[in-house]
Amino acid sequence: MRLEIQHFSKIKQASIKLDGITVIAGENNTGKSTVGKILSCMFNSMYKVDEKASQKKKEQIESLLRYNWQNSWYHNLKNDDQRVTVNVPSRTSRKRYANAAELIMAADEERKIEIISELYDNLRNVIDDESRDALCHEVLEKVNSILNLKNEAVEQTLIADTFGRYFYGQMNDLYEPESEAKAILLIQGKKIQVGIKQNSEYMIEREISVMHEAISIDSPAIMDYMNSWEYSDGLSEQDLHLLQKLSANIPDNAIGKLMAEEKISDILKMLSEVTIGKVIKNEDGDFFLADEEMHYFEIGNLSMGIKAFTIIRTLLEKGEIHEKDVMVLDEPEIHLHPEWQLIYAELIVLLEKYLHLTILITTHSPYFLEAIETYTKKHNVDHITNYYLAQADGKETVMKDVTENLQSVYQLLAKPFEKLESIQMSK
Repeated sequence: MRLEIQHFSKIKQASIKLDGITVIAGENNTGKSTVGKILSCMFNSMYKVDEKASQKKKEQIESLLRYNWQNSWYHNLKNDDQRVTVNVPSRTSRKRYANAAELIMAADEERKIEIISELYDNLRNVIDDESRDALCHEVLEKVNSILNLKNEAVEQTLIADTFGRYFYGQMNDLYEPESEAKAILLIQGKKIQVGIKQNSEYMIEREISVMHEAISIDSPAIMDYMNSWEYSDGLSEQDLHLLQKLSANIPDNAIGKLMAEEKISDILKMLSEVTIGKVIKNEDGDFFLADEEMHYFEIGNLSMGIKAFTIIRTLLEKGEIHEKDVMVLDEPEIHLHPEWQLIYAELIVLLEKYLHLTILITTHSPYFLEAIETYTKKHNVDHITNYYLAQADGKETVMKDVTENLQSVYQLLAKPFEKLESIQMSK
């Protein structure tokens, strides 16, 4: 697999091979994280997008049914006395709209009007039969306008909306705004391309379906939102996606779980040695970390290093990391002691080895880079490991393949140490 990028945000040009583990090294503000966001967005915007489009239509129909019922009900009540004496459907009855929308999606014209008429039967309390029938046919016409939308058009809109959320509406080249931003995924000889002009005009081509999701891990601090993410503002699209995974219920699939645990037993053993327990949900629905003796720890009180490993452990135990998925790790070494950096590096390598993940790592640490290089050789996956250097090209960035010349990266990342050594020698 290969990711091609042109004039996207501050990245002028990049051609990145994604075959096992890919490491992008470089200084700050050289576009490393942008590559990860583009990769995550390409996968997550298109993963099961046909199902998402169908669900979107269903939600629109459900909203339409509910709005028209409520609008007719409340605007036709005659007086305050009637507001008290007429029973207004409770919140639990809102499931009726969802069920009706689902039935309508698969019904013929005759059955559609029957479903709407049944749903609106209690409007007889506030409007006459003729008005109610007219409303039902009016709603049917609006429902059909939603159903007649081409699936491809809905899918394209969903993909575009996801890109807008990932990049906060700013995708085009910051220094050449008239140029077209392009992100191209090449998978098994097939192309998926997203072209964007003026941050709003999308040209999307898809020759192959995306069969896997991408999990993006930025800061371990995201775990602090596990009990509040549904009500928190300002979280990025990647963070929200990760929190959904971390908060998911453990699937009731004992056989599959045992098979997965057997395959990744070395990984789980390693994780159990560097974490202090499992994430569990109490009776009130709040998440805590519990050790083997069921001592509860507030997640917010955990160290960043513990959180970094606990995120991986939780995703594995909940079955949220699947074979051949994509994982993006943005500077994972930041919050880790050098010894734990080594453990985390080996963990990444083992995840690729046993689950055949596509893993993209960004880093500016020579220690972590060397750890990845060492453990990929130890576990015989160095042949599917590629290295890139993010370099400034004027105000923009290009990505240089340095797989055969890693020494150039070490020299760049070692410059701060050379500076310190020079200062020390001068004294």
